[in-house]
Amino acid sequence: MGEPARESALALLRDLRRVGLEAHMEYEGRSIKSQMKRADRLKAAFALILGEDELAASVVSVKNMSTANRRACRATPSSTIADSCGRRAGVGSRGGQAGRLARTHTCGQLRAEHVGLEVLLLGWVHKVRDLGHLVFLDVRDRHGLTQVVFESADLRERAKHLRAEFVVGVKAGCAGVRPRR
Repeated sequence: MGEPARESALALLRDLRRVGLEAHMEYEGRSIKSQMKRADRLKAAFALILGEDELAASVVSVKNMSTANRRACRATPSSTIADSCGRRAGVGSRGGQAGRLARTHTCGQLRAEHVGLEVLLLGWVHKVRDLGHLVFLDVRDRHGLTQVVFESADLRERAKHLRAEFVVGVKAGCAGVRPRR
């Protein structure tokens, strides 16, 4: 990897960490095959590939580690890769704003003393359950799991389009905390 690609990769790494995502970068010049094996060992959901070819095309290749599907996301100076990939993932008109949000709490951190506060969680969709009148969304990050309940018709409809491993930002009031079993 040349110096321009390395600088772009470091900027991308900073952007991903800034929005609360765990991100690693290869510094030792290993082959792409060994880097993918390492990502698999780390149980990474996605691997972002940025080399000379991607840099020349102003894209970042995003590989879903569970399905091995790859797609290119545009990376421009005015938007982070999270913005580009969020729009392409189909998370709606507000998708892509997560790159400019700062979470207030991590998943799994909310407790009874947070009831009534407005919180912002950033993480991956773990599971979506649609009961018709309610949609439950499990959001996870490296710290834990939080269940989000969508009650209004508009939000329920938007939440139905989310799928496992989508990156989301959820801003809501903390209504309650279930007792631990």
